[in-house]
Amino acid sequence: MTIKQTLGAILLTSALALSSVGCSKSEGEKAGVKPVASVPAYGTAVGIASGDMNGDGRLDALVASYKGSDTHIYLMKNKGYGRYSTTKIGAVPAYGTAVGIASGDMNGDGRLDALVASYKGSDTDIYVLLNNGDGTFSPQK
Repeated sequence: MTIKQTLGAILLTSALALSSVGCSKSEGEKAGVKPVASVPAYGTAVGIASGDMNGDGRLDALVASYKGSDTHIYLMKNKGYGRYSTTKIGAVPAYGTAVGIASGDMNGDGRLDALVASYKGSDTDIYVLLNNGDGTFSPQK
């Protein structure tokens, strides 16, 4: 397993300790899994994707979390040594169930963008948040 794959596995394991992904924070801690970060949630599924979002060579994470009537998107910037800074980078409308998130270069500029699937009524809407290269994202127009 490469370092990036190992870090991805660690991020995924850490995501399981978040309150809305499979177990409560306290249950995760009892199992020896401690969260590296937390994001607000309203009790439904959370999506997580990893990639070097800011070009510093470290594996960061995108987290999608349903809260209220929106899916909120957070960027967990990897600061090294197991530390992260978490920033909300956007929100998309949602109807209250599972969300999905992935990363990929959607416009060919060499930066990883965020793709968000959000359930809304009888449809799943897909949104693209374009990476501005400075830790911020803008909705695709």
